[in-house]
Amino acid sequence: MENKSDMKISGSGSISSGVYNDIKISGSGGILGDVDCNDIKISGSASCKGEIKANNLKVSGSSSFYKDVEVKEFLKISGSAKFQGNLKGNDVVISGSSKIAGNVIGESICVSGSVSVEGNCEGTEVTISGSANIKGLLSGDKIYLNDPSGYIKEIGGSEITIKDRNNVILFGIIRFNSGKGLNCELIEGDTIELENVKCDLVRGHNIKIGENCRIKMVEYTGSIEIDKKSKVEEFVSIK
Repeated sequence: MENKSDMKISGSGSISSGVYNDIKISGSGGILGDVDCNDIKISGSASCKGEIKANNLKVSGSSSFYKDVEVKEFLKISGSAKFQGNLKGNDVVISGSSKIAGNVIGESICVSGSVSVEGNCEGTEVTISGSANIKGLLSGDKIYLNDPSGYIKEIGGSEITIKDRNNVILFGIIRFNSGKGLNCELIEGDTIELENVKCDLVRGHNIKIGENCRIKMVEYTGSIEIDKKSKVEEFVSIK
């Protein structure tokens, strides 16, 4: 069995393309080509020029990835990271700030910081608590957005829950645009519950429009509830 070497950068340096065991960068380092390894830990600053394949990837510093990144197990970002390609992982946890130019694919995706995705974001279970800017489709079996802000073009899933934990009340009126709130063009699912959302079209089976929403059109096949503090311009039952 071939022994795979470990690579460690604690000051400044670079790593060539190859197959490795573990890679650790705690200073300022560069990965010059494609690498396939067990674990990558970055606590400094890294510039990764090639494709990255790893079992686990942890980023707590500032890093840039210029090609696709594929992680088989656990991917955690608690610093700042930029991905110019696609990002794929099993358990994806983002508690810092990340910008992804391609698509994000994961089994479980959890965001508690800020994420910007130029493409689509796809997971079985997706949880976002923070700022999200997704220009494509956010999809999953279960999607839970807690006090989100930003823009997501389309959301599709079986269970979709968007909750606002920080409504701003001024003179007895709940205000939509208080620096928070989520803007969408389409939300489509089986069971949908919304708060503090502005959306063109909401389509689903059982739909609950909670407080502080502005919806142009709702299409439902089961039941609908609309909070008196929200505005729905038109809703229609489709059987």
